[in-house]
Amino acid sequence: MNILIFRTDRVGDFILTSILINSIKRIYPKSIITVLSSKKNYEFIKKYSLVDNVYILDKSRFVEMINLVKLLNKNTFNFTFIIDGKKRSIFFSLFVKSFKKIYTVTKELFKILSLNRINSVIFDDEVEFNKIEVLKKNLELINCSLIDDDLNIFANEIILSKFNLNQLKIYENKFAILHLDEKWIYNEYIQNYVNIEPKIDELEKFIHKLLDKLKTDLIITSGIKTNPLFDQLKNRYLKLKENIFLKKYSDKKIILCENTNIYDLIFLISKSSLLVTCHGAPTHIASSFKVKSIDIIDASEYLLFNKYTAHLRKYNQITRKPFYQLTDEIINLS
Repeated sequence: MNILIFRTDRVGDFILTSILINSIKRIYPKSIITVLSSKKNYEFIKKYSLVDNVYILDKSRFVEMINLVKLLNKNTFNFTFIIDGKKRSIFFSLFVKSFKKIYTVTKELFKILSLNRINSVIFDDEVEFNKIEVLKKNLELINCSLIDDDLNIFANEIILSKFNLNQLKIYENKFAILHLDEKWIYNEYIQNYVNIEPKIDELEKFIHKLLDKLKTDLIITSGIKTNPLFDQLKNRYLKLKENIFLKKYSDKKIILCENTNIYDLIFLISKSSLLVTCHGAPTHIASSFKVKSIDIIDASEYLLFNKYTAHLRKYNQITRKPFYQLTDEIINLS
């Protein structure tokens, strides 16, 4: 069975869609999965073991799009999922040969696609259904169903990381992770959100309180963007090697892992007991490993984020607020 999936957006969106791929591969293990990606998620999808082929769909390169249609149409797909709902994906899909096309759309206008008998249209009004229910509706149309094991999206992946936990000697105890990316930085992540950016002394005080509560080591990750808050913190720590900094608190270790990419995060989160993060891909990674997470969102996006988090396991959600208030909630939930 040949299956084509349109996912021309971000890594986090593909991570959600990988649940659908897990289900398809479980029921149809010999199926061939091809994904049309964006430039942003191409490298990640290319390394995902359950995807057999991946191509970038770039609307700015017209000749390449024509060549891609020719390549894809060497075979006829059994099912095509236009799950990202993008206009470019919908337009491009019209030229792809497929016995059945399944469109997930958010605009009433695109319901017209259902006039073609080979199309099925799932209307996601972003109110009635959450994203996991939308995935289930897609799966039902190819006689697939979702089980809890399908949420273990990295179970079969070989994840390589530049951080060697044996060298850091933290395997003796489970450790917690504080993901301190750009979403904590007011100037980097303003978007009318509540400012949660702490002063450096406030941050260190919180870290110590968290360690007192957890009684475990702590790894602090930064993401791949330059992070002035992380930079201030690492200046107070001992540099062990490139990208790794250490400070001891009581009998526990605090380790800074700088420039963590998505593979580093998958690896580190898989070994952890708790993740504290502003909402993003790490939240979904934690759920896939059944790691407890404390997820910080803005109240203005409560309804939107709930659509993406309904299926998450061991998940705790709190809203953005001034740091001194936020810390108390995190400590209580830890």
